[in-house]
Amino acid sequence: MLSQNRRYNTARSEFVCPVCGTKAMIVPRNKGQQREKGHKKDLWCYVCKAERTMQEIRENDFILENVI
Repeated sequence: MLSQNRRYNTARSEFVCPVCGTKAMIVPRNKGQQREKGHKKDLWCYVCKAERTMQEIRENDFILENVI
């Protein structure tokens, strides 16, 4: 069983497919061991049925989309 301190010291990261926008995988990471902003990883997209280079989106990152 995890101690409470250990459980609350994690942050959630999501890997997003650049083609279809599907959140392919959610990864809990220790806050002290997070990857840099924009970390990329080759993962299988279950919607596109292909291996894609997906970008990691951390829960603390702010994404600015479609700014006019």
